[in-house]
Amino acid sequence: MYLWGADGSPYSCKVRALMRYRRIPFLWKPVCDAGQFDGSLFERFGGIPKVIPVLEFGDGTYMNDSTPIIAELESKFTSRSVIPKDDALSFFAALIEDFADEWFTKVMFEGRFHTESNAVFGASWQTFQNVDMCATDGMEEVAADFARRQVKRRSLVGCTNWEMMERTLRLVCEILTDNLKSGHMFLFGSLPSNADFALFGQLRQLSADPLPAKIVHEFPHVWGWVWRLDDLSGYESAEGEYCMTSGALAMLALIGQTYAPFLLANSRALENGELSVSVTIFGSNHSQPSFKYQNKCLMELRRQYESMQDKTEARSVLQRTNLLDTFATRSRF
Repeated sequence: MYLWGADGSPYSCKVRALMRYRRIPFLWKPVCDAGQFDGSLFERFGGIPKVIPVLEFGDGTYMNDSTPIIAELESKFTSRSVIPKDDALSFFAALIEDFADEWFTKVMFEGRFHTESNAVFGASWQTFQNVDMCATDGMEEVAADFARRQVKRRSLVGCTNWEMMERTLRLVCEILTDNLKSGHMFLFGSLPSNADFALFGQLRQLSADPLPAKIVHEFPHVWGWVWRLDDLSGYESAEGEYCMTSGALAMLALIGQTYAPFLLANSRALENGELSVSVTIFGSNHSQPSFKYQNKCLMELRRQYESMQDKTEARSVLQRTNLLDTFATRSRF
């Protein structure tokens, strides 16, 4: 089994760390050695979006998108599962995973490409992971072009408000710090879940790029947590059960302040045929293009919530974290 990805990709780091924890044998295949710049990597993998990581199975089949990859691995391997069996906890873990993948990644992107100097470094350290690139004339300009393209994409991603992004980063770090100090290694107790690995994937980048790394350095508990999660292959828990923690509740409350308002505004914009979204978060305006993919995420989370036979616990937590209207409401889109 091959995992094609990059150290500069939060989703690649997310899946790689998860597979290490689950002790699923794989070979890591850095895409910087296989067509990252000319697109030839995806000539090998036709019919899927050009995003990494790509997981190639032993029979030659392949797939990408980190969340479906995790679900597929759950169906193929039973040992050291990362999905809580309890319906409510499974839903909350999926929600935090989605927050990390779709909202917290905005923090990662803006932290990497906020200014020209940030962008040049962020593009360069990824470019020069390949020694051939280091030894090839003109690659500095290739990295600079990459940086300029990424800076222009910030408005498309919806992350140009660094003050909002920084506040989100600090709150995530505060929540994780408090959770660790309370004796919980992970958001749902002593076992890592898909939620932890999703947050790790983004924080792996935020701990490396200079602008956000300065902030993460203010939270040494989180810094240590990030590097611990990179390889949990030797981690064992004596308890072996997932539980709701104060950290998970606080993270859900943060989602109620940030990602949930955006999801609702995005859904309304799509229903009305609008091309842009505008919503107030942390008292300031957040604007970006409307995206069908994020609405797909909302619909899937609502489907998961509706599939629960007993919603009592989930409904109570959603109400406490200002999320009930987001996930217990149907949309016609």
